[in-house]
Amino acid sequence: MDRGVKRRYRSPQRREEANATRREIMEAALRLFSGHGYGRTTMEAVARAADLSVATVYLAFRSKLGLLSALVDDVTADSSLDVQQVLAEAGVDGQVAVGARLIRQLHERTAGITGILRAGCGNDPGREALWYEWQARHLAAVSQVAHDLAVAGRLRPGVDDGRAADVLYTLSGSETYRQLVIERGWSPVQFEEWLADSARRLVLAEPSQTGAGLAP
Repeated sequence: MDRGVKRRYRSPQRREEANATRREIMEAALRLFSGHGYGRTTMEAVARAADLSVATVYLAFRSKLGLLSALVDDVTADSSLDVQQVLAEAGVDGQVAVGARLIRQLHERTAGITGILRAGCGNDPGREALWYEWQARHLAAVSQVAHDLAVAGRLRPGVDDGRAADVLYTLSGSETYRQLVIERGWSPVQFEEWLADSARRLVLAEPSQTGAGLAP
């Protein structure tokens, strides 16, 4: 019997406890970031809010930027907000409606986070990098939708998938949401309705232009 080999054993209960601890820390951090500001929030304050030791917080995330990065990853990994839900819709009208709803839900959940990332541009390289990564992920998602619409022949005449992606990127971006909802006082539902209507008007061809409304 080889006694020189030691096996690591990690119980499912310990993994669940570790995940629960990470979740508590992330929720506490988000509350503090939103209420007091990212710059004024310390890891010690996060530990107090989560009722955990500072060492536990550092062990889980190493830095405040690591905590912020985890909050971003938590959203982007959420399958309920995935662009595949849009692509899975059979009809274009359904795709537009589902897409507008998911974008509204995304911004409702992340307006505080994107504000923190945006504020770091020009003065905080870590946050600036996360901001550009966030924007790149957004562009990748709307580009998938634009390509799908192009393949289906549903784009307006003169609009290719690259142009459609740029339009959708701008209409559905966090900057547009901030301007209309936070600055101008629109409700999130009003934003969702405007987004769906604008996408139809600016990106989609009329049924008569695609043959969708013609009798066989």
